[in-house]
Amino acid sequence: LKQWPWAESVNVPLIMRWPDEIPAATRDRTPFATVDVAPTLCGLAGIKQDDRIEGTDRSRSVRGETDDCPEEALLGLPAPIGIDGVPEWRGLRTPRYTYVRSRNGEQWLLYDNVEDPYQLHNRALDASHRDLRESLDERLDDWLEQTEDQFLATKNQLRHAGVVEEWNEMQ
Repeated sequence: LKQWPWAESVNVPLIMRWPDEIPAATRDRTPFATVDVAPTLCGLAGIKQDDRIEGTDRSRSVRGETDDCPEEALLGLPAPIGIDGVPEWRGLRTPRYTYVRSRNGEQWLLYDNVEDPYQLHNRALDASHRDLRESLDERLDDWLEQTEDQFLATKNQLRHAGVVEEWNEMQ
């Protein structure tokens, strides 16, 4: 239930090995979201991606080639489960920053992961980081629009996804 946006929850290593296709010791530090796994594997295998699959094909980056992949990954918790008090949130992880806002619009977290790798100093409300926060917030809005994420409350998200009955059965 890694539902929180801090590095301990969202930083999960992804290791791929494919001799003759992925150069040994290739390290790609571009943030990679779980939703990117399927399109990337399709790209590596040369399979045409189904239009219904979300995420970004990062196969060129995995191969060590330059690519035009986004330099950030969209993070989010669309429907908190199992832990009381976890709000719905969306955020971005860039090579340098973690930015998160809650569904009510609160700019919740802003960390400089280079200067503050243990995420001890939340800069979300610091006036000195206003321009950076606004830029990341605009980029987050772009991602939400691109992915058609309406950032709904949990019950509405379940209804939108058509899984209310399944959810109720689980509960």
